[in-house]
Amino acid sequence: MLARADGSGSPIAWLVLASAVFYGWFKSEYLALLASLVIFNYYFGIKLSRDHRSGRPRPSLLAVGVSVNLLVLAYFKYTNFSSETPTRYCIPICFATISCCH
Repeated sequence: MLARADGSGSPIAWLVLASAVFYGWFKSEYLALLASLVIFNYYFGIKLSRDHRSGRPRPSLLAVGVSVNLLVLAYFKYTNFSSETPTRYCIPICFATISCCH
């Protein structure tokens, strides 16, 4: 769908550009983080592939790569959650109890 009939279209370039516009529209500061994670994962993938082809797979290196990605995900997913949860869920309780959730 994205490539031309003669094969000169680049669907990957189109998807990268569309993703950059999408994330940049929301918050342009995240583009640097997104680009650095893409580069990190690309080079980690190359290293893991070379190690696997040479017959010495390194599960610890894979664990580091996955851990970095999960830590970034957890930070951005749960940072606001932990700061918003007490105010979102304790305020209705505060009206029903004597002591407030502070």
